[in-house]
Amino acid sequence: MIGYHYTTPEAWAKICIEGLRLHPLEERHVIRFLQSESKYLARVAKEGCIWVYSEPMLGEQLVGMLMYVSTRHKSCGVVALEVEYSSEISARARVLASVSPGDTLLMRHTLEGAGSFNHINTDYDLIVESVPPDQIQLSGLWNLVDFANAGLFLLEASYE
Repeated sequence: MIGYHYTTPEAWAKICIEGLRLHPLEERHVIRFLQSESKYLARVAKEGCIWVYSEPMLGEQLVGMLMYVSTRHKSCGVVALEVEYSSEISARARVLASVSPGDTLLMRHTLEGAGSFNHINTDYDLIVESVPPDQIQLSGLWNLVDFANAGLFLLEASYE
């Protein structure tokens, strides 16, 4: 399986050495899982996981993600990482394995409040074990200061 994780260049430097490590999600996600989805997902979110998107962000959704990561981590730089992982460490796959055949699990996320830069109903997964560095590749690198200098609306999403 392939997932896309967004973070800072500083974090990427550590990830190159240590790999991706599990981190508890913000309480707002845990509460949402408790209210509308699997109790397993709520436990995973509390104990630690790695949030990945099923597809890379593009266009205005990418701009929203860059702004979100930049403000959340107080960094002008943002990187996209392509993460290779097995279904054995996928929360989505584990939950689906425990339900009736033919059932589906909607794991979608919406970034609200960013105007046209929202991402709405974007598929994601939670990785439930650490991922070693050799399964992670840099797929995008952006500097928001460069965007400010060039004009934000000239952004064209590019992945290496």
